[in-house]
Amino acid sequence: MASKGGIYAVAATGDRTSRVQLAARGREPRWGHDGREIFFRDQGAMFAIGGLPALFIAYVRLYVQEPERWRNRVAAIGRWRARDAFFALFSLEYRRRTLLNCVFLLISMIGLWAGSVYAPAAVTQVATRMGYGAADAARVSSRATMLLAIGTMIGCLIMPTLAQRFGRRGAVAFFYALMAISIAPDAPSAWP
Repeated sequence: MASKGGIYAVAATGDRTSRVQLAARGREPRWGHDGREIFFRDQGAMFAIGGLPALFIAYVRLYVQEPERWRNRVAAIGRWRARDAFFALFSLEYRRRTLLNCVFLLISMIGLWAGSVYAPAAVTQVATRMGYGAADAARVSSRATMLLAIGTMIGCLIMPTLAQRFGRRGAVAFFYALMAISIAPDAPSAWP
């Protein structure tokens, strides 16, 4: 199970790796009219770096054998179709857990999306208010984006280890506590 978690963690780092690559070169991934030149010039490099985890997954799927215990279990219960597994999630036994976990993951994804979308603009605005010039503010924003991407990659890569050691609930609780600790110092400034 940990090896599959590790595979998914590596796959989740593809987008973040390309963002780190852009930020390390002092570029911010901007889209639209202003960012067209950056988008087209760096598209190939971002695609290549983001595709490396997919190649790794293909290698693992072809050459890594399932454990004997797993093969015995599949032989004993028979193979489930994806549809059967999906409907089992919403059976009376698991429905409450499934819905609560969906809400928790939705909150996490919205937070990550908001951070990655709004962080560059927010950091640029704060840096400008603090007296940085336009070029220096863009550089600070680029570094903040890189820090967010690196933190996301580290989180994805350590999640399987934490889940194996503390269980899924413990690992998720650890990340929510870390998030609360990170947000708490800035919470008073969020309300006027």
